[in-house]
Amino acid sequence: YLVLLLGDDELNEVKLKNALGADHLMPAMDKTLESHKLYKGFIGPIGISEDIEILVDEAVNLEASYIAGANKPDLHYEGLVLSRDVKKLKHIDLRLAKAGDIGPSGNEVETTKGIEVGHIFQLGDKYSKAMNATVLDQNGKHLHPLMGCYGIGITRTMQAAIEQSHDENGIIWPVAIAPYHVYFAVIGKSDETKSLANDIYEQLKQNNIEVVFDDRGMGPGPMFKDADLLGLPIRVLLGERDYNQSGELEIKLRKSGECIKVKKDELVTKLEELIGNLS
Repeated sequence: YLVLLLGDDELNEVKLKNALGADHLMPAMDKTLESHKLYKGFIGPIGISEDIEILVDEAVNLEASYIAGANKPDLHYEGLVLSRDVKKLKHIDLRLAKAGDIGPSGNEVETTKGIEVGHIFQLGDKYSKAMNATVLDQNGKHLHPLMGCYGIGITRTMQAAIEQSHDENGIIWPVAIAPYHVYFAVIGKSDETKSLANDIYEQLKQNNIEVVFDDRGMGPGPMFKDADLLGLPIRVLLGERDYNQSGELEIKLRKSGECIKVKKDELVTKLEELIGNLS
């Protein structure tokens, strides 16, 4: 088959496959082109082998004059009028729709990028016949049921979420799929502060708050940078100096950057509220 489209259109292979009733399509191999004396970049309908069926997209005006390949190296044919110059062709819809086209509703087609995170397959009775799996119909007759299956790509879902939810500092995990809800860090050297941090960490876990505890003892800069890269929805900071002055911890929302100061006794309640609001 030779498919003719306007120069700025692309072939919709699904349309072509349906038009031909084919299971699979593949472009002609080099040896096939050579056997028909066709040259890449210069293929056209004039003088082409009669055993090649010509399909013309509906967007091509059969009465208009076009330039096409001349089936000779480095040559094009000018003034091609398909209704006059090609004896046998099929005029069918083959092009891939694109932005700016007018749809059935009369509105312009808009395109947007999508991410495939799952599949649905209509299997028909291919596998039920192969396995000789049958059910009884209302008349008690054995028949092979139609089958289907679906699958959701877990890793694709995570990739899609990250692509949709990030900034220049790293990932911003949605609460529903975040590995933890809270990043808890402590900045302080005294034994009292470290003991307090452990108590807070245990309190959060006992209240079923999903938390990762960063007790590496690094400076605030590297810890905050790592927290942003990790992308957990909420950051809780126990700073020794600030806590000794005000008795408060700092909560920061990863997505908005909003900072909230809370007392230790209010921490669990506030985190539960924030997690619920972000869900």
